[in-house]
Amino acid sequence: MTGAGGFVGSSLTRLLVEAGCKVHAVVRPGGDIRRLSALRDQISLLEADLFDLTAICSIVQQVRPELCFHLAWHLDKGNGQLNFEANSASLVSSLQLATCLAKTECRRLIVTGSCLEYKRGLGYLRETSATEPWSPYAAAKIALYTMLTALASTSAMELAWARLFYLYGPGEDERRLVPSVIRSLLRGETAKTTPGGQVYDYLHVEDAAAALWAIAQSEICGPVNIGSGIPVVVKDLIIRIGQIMDREDLLQIGQLHYRGDEPMFVCADNQILRTGTQWIPRFDLFEGLEQTIRWWRASESLAFRQPELAHS
Repeated sequence: MTGAGGFVGSSLTRLLVEAGCKVHAVVRPGGDIRRLSALRDQISLLEADLFDLTAICSIVQQVRPELCFHLAWHLDKGNGQLNFEANSASLVSSLQLATCLAKTECRRLIVTGSCLEYKRGLGYLRETSATEPWSPYAAAKIALYTMLTALASTSAMELAWARLFYLYGPGEDERRLVPSVIRSLLRGETAKTTPGGQVYDYLHVEDAAAALWAIAQSEICGPVNIGSGIPVVVKDLIIRIGQIMDREDLLQIGQLHYRGDEPMFVCADNQILRTGTQWIPRFDLFEGLEQTIRWWRASESLAFRQPELAHS
């Protein structure tokens, strides 16, 4: 697995270990692996730069995996989706990895794509919905899917392209909406947001990891949406967080402007996932937010005592 130390990758790694899989987790040299700290004795941790073709092919030859999850994608801090060089580099390194895997007879490759590949304004998004890149990130993902589809057609390796929708849960990047609101309220600070008129499909990260594992065990090939299929008004999500934490008084909804590039409606049609696997989400939104708030409360408490361990 690449990207094993990330938000989604660490949840998937835990799930695979619990399922009894032998996991070879590829992480960047010197990368942050705190999310994997509890699993280090149960996985094979391999350091390699995905941009180093020799190192990656050496690992593939050594491990000769039957199944590969490719989750790694380099995005600079800030709005990395607009960084042409970073996204281009991730595209090239991903193609190189897939080529090495195909040569070693990897049976199945699961790659994470994104709901941002789709054209905007189409309502519920099906796997057959039109794609239209509006950023270097989306363009690179679409290009990678196209090239990997061609590779799979000329090799014995199967490809499943998992388009992730809006995820939340423990360990999410603190700059994103859900953790930023939670952390502000935990500290007794106001949480300023946009008017919240956006409608998005939110899914707990552990349910997304379970979906990836279900897809890996299925016969699904090609694109498959990973989302709840339930549209959520962002304002309602923010208010729900305030209600759970009993700090609605600190919410300042509408104090920030919308970004000019953000879509206003993104929701998955997840029928292929539901009918092609036995996947059933564990969390509804309320339960997922409660669990996430508990995690952040414990994390903030730990950070207060030991600043160097602020985020796990």
